[in-house]
Amino acid sequence: MFSAWNVVPHAISTVLSYEAERRLRPEYWVGRRETYSARTPASPLQYRVSAGREAGMPALALTYPCRVLARIGDPRELARTLGPQAGIEEVLDAVERRIEGLLASLPESEGGREDEEWLWAAPFLLDRLADPEAFESFLGGVASAGTREEEDGEGGAASGFLAHVERLRHLHPADLGRRPADLARTLARLAVAGPGVSAMRALALAVDQPDGTRESAELQVPAFTVAEALRSRLGRPESQGAVRLAHPDSGLAYWRAALRYAVDGGLQAVLDEWVHVMRGGGGVSVPELAESMASALALRTSVARANLYDGEDDLRLRTHLAMRFGRQISADEKNLDREDVVRRAFNSPFWPFVLATTSVGQEGLDFHSYCHAVVHWNLPGNPVDLEQREGRVHRYQGHAVRKNVAAAYGAQVLREGPMDAWAGMFHQAASARPPEMSEINPAWVFPGGSAIQRIVPQHPLSRESARYRRLVRTVATYRLAFGQPRQEDLLRLVGEGAQGSGQPDLDWARVNLEPGPKLVSGVQDPAPGDVIR
Repeated sequence: MFSAWNVVPHAISTVLSYEAERRLRPEYWVGRRETYSARTPASPLQYRVSAGREAGMPALALTYPCRVLARIGDPRELARTLGPQAGIEEVLDAVERRIEGLLASLPESEGGREDEEWLWAAPFLLDRLADPEAFESFLGGVASAGTREEEDGEGGAASGFLAHVERLRHLHPADLGRRPADLARTLARLAVAGPGVSAMRALALAVDQPDGTRESAELQVPAFTVAEALRSRLGRPESQGAVRLAHPDSGLAYWRAALRYAVDGGLQAVLDEWVHVMRGGGGVSVPELAESMASALALRTSVARANLYDGEDDLRLRTHLAMRFGRQISADEKNLDREDVVRRAFNSPFWPFVLATTSVGQEGLDFHSYCHAVVHWNLPGNPVDLEQREGRVHRYQGHAVRKNVAAAYGAQVLREGPMDAWAGMFHQAASARPPEMSEINPAWVFPGGSAIQRIVPQHPLSRESARYRRLVRTVATYRLAFGQPRQEDLLRLVGEGAQGSGQPDLDWARVNLEPGPKLVSGVQDPAPGDVIR
């Protein structure tokens, strides 16, 4: 959303975030100031140690990139065997049957009450049984890296995390009781959409090797970096509200509700697309990719202040689902997020979903990764600025283009099962390109139901309406004159022709910047002496 006034981005980001928070957290009704300003709930996914007991082991299971589960729950392989139209319950049933066979290799205590600790312990036990050396290597790697989340509580974040890792070193099936009845189903959900498992399979797309690398031990620590950022994001108050609205069963542990939320939202597909977008033309290493993803997910909730004149203190308004483009002061006023962090977060599939900016964001920046709509809060003064604004979301393999390509070739590519489905879809689209089309299809332009959306709020019969009509006509003429010398003279000529009785023949003035042999007017292959326009 573009505006000429600096106050507008603040207003847009605070009002939209406030309304989103009101809907996501109905139990914390924010219609009154005292309830809105109240302390937000703590994350239920922290690595806390309480009374000498590690209370965050289920959270660690969410973030663990289990190699065994990654192999048997790969949606790409399941799409080949079950078909691309298989529903999620059919997929979970197939994975559950595979997991039941694996669980037979682990000893089980008979009798007694069901032990819920099996739900988080089983992924670690399966991996340690399959490859003890790789399992110990992973524990050493994550213990050295630690967790980036700043948590309060007994022992602090670092010591709490290390205590959880240390418990895994001494984990043994004999210490657990009888398995819960839903163990295989819960593991199936982890295999299909667990944050750690999904992150590892997505990062494998950046490894130009055979399919077997998707559960490689070398990918586990980078995948854990991404999964840790996802865990932190899932623990935010806004995420808690979304998860609980989707799964309102109050008796369901939050980590299990969050896992079901990841299954319902197709987390694997989300991360696969994000990795494809971030790779671009390739050349990005897996650790760099993981760090960039974690950095985008680490964007903090920021705060804006509203000045009041009733003797009360200034009102502090949280911004998260919508943000202004610029430096952000975190809600605790201890940290500062730079503009590039905000831009990286907006170019991810996670919040902020609305970015409000002044003209500072209308040139030289890309916002096309997950956006294809531009709202002009006020109209620019010339056609060049209008083109620049909308050009921010009309870029290489932009959001609208990907939606059209996926609609046309998604099912076909999933049926064939290439490792990188997005690379396969664009390859299919390029192979099917008609010969008369230029090479900007399909990466820049591809027909379909999605397109760049221009939204111009305006009152009927206002000056803004007439100004918008004039600006649209000028934009069309500007495109005709683009690339020509002395553009002002050409625009004047076109304007005079439009006002006169006849329209001049301006085909000679057209410049075609499309790549390929069609650069030459009237001929397919340039011959000696041809003039390239």
